Amino acid sequence: MPPGFETLDGPRPEFAELYAMVEFPGGYRERTRKNVRTSEGTLSIASNWASLGEKCTATAIRDFRKPSIDVDIRDPIPVARVVEWIRSNHIGVLNVAGNTQPRTRTARSFGIIAFAEEYLAGVFFSPGHHGLPGPDMSRNFMKNNCLGSEIIHAPAAERSYPISEGDFPMAIAVKDSDIGFTKVALPYGWLGNMSPHPVWHLGRTWLTTEALFQALRFRPERENLMHEVWKQKSPMAAKMVSKRLRNEYPDSLGHQPLDVVDLGNMQLMLRLKIAQHTALRRQLLDTGDRLIFEDIGARKGARHEFWGARRQGGEWVGQNHLGRMWMELRSELAADPAILDPFTKTAQMAAF
Repeated sequence: MPPGFETLDGPRPEFAELYAMVEFPGGYRERTRKNVRTSEGTLSIASNWASLGEKCTATAIRDFRKPSIDVDIRDPIPVARVVEWIRSNHIGVLNVAGNTQPRTRTARSFGIIAFAEEYLAGVFFSPGHHGLPGPDMSRNFMKNNCLGSEIIHAPAAERSYPISEGDFPMAIAVKDSDIGFTKVALPYGWLGNMSPHPVWHLGRTWLTTEALFQALRFRPERENLMHEVWKQKSPMAAKMVSKRLRNEYPDSLGHQPLDVVDLGNMQLMLRLKIAQHTALRRQLLDTGDRLIFEDIGARKGARHEFWGARRQGGEWVGQNHLGRMWMELRSELAADPAILDPFTKTAQMAAF
């Protein structure tokens, strides 16, 4: 990474521990060349192939005679072709390169980061791709992104979360006071499941609520699969492993994603995080009566619009279940702080 672990979102020194990232003393050109040289192949995702960065990457690929493949986000090649390229070239360490979203007008307009996340997930979970990226591949994936109670498996009838839309419209006018949380490093990023706030549940410490949430999608008797999710070192890796395992073992699912049980489990995630990180309680209460939204930006798809909302024509559009849960918890906490007592680490350890 650049000196000071600099990213587009500011310094991220925690990446050294989370993703085994290291600072590189050289400039952009030297860092790009080293990424190409020390990997076994480069996957470039871009829309502006004439950018200086893409030219630098292409030159390094030629100089080091490394395998490469290009994905144009305006007309992407099938995921299967990338999977076959990885297999045929025996790629174990993958360097993911491409345009930087906030710094190129073309890339920004096409939402390259959101595209890259979805496309790479398709590559790693494709039936033709066996296994997930190892630590080295995960590190190179991050190089691109840096620049750029109980287990709830109860029947739906036993869940009480109000999933009807009558009490909260699908579209609501945007106000300056609204809180829209996105990346972990940005203001209010702690409201997301990816934030580095470990929680104790089910007899162990989970590095993030994202990892625990993904593990809870499996049946309790499939503890081996839950363990595979638990041992991942980053929330994104936990999410990717969970998706792969669900695809490989469909009968292991305790419920379907985005169903009422998912909603109940998400409520549990919020309570565990706030109960076990007391500083976050005050931060939540300090939001007062401001509306909270998970800002999904340019990300498309039912799951994004289920959990969050996007700004569109002066309105927030989406079901925003995650934001609504935070607002409900805020109201409950203000009325009775004791509601969190069962979710503290002490209480969870005693109940286990």
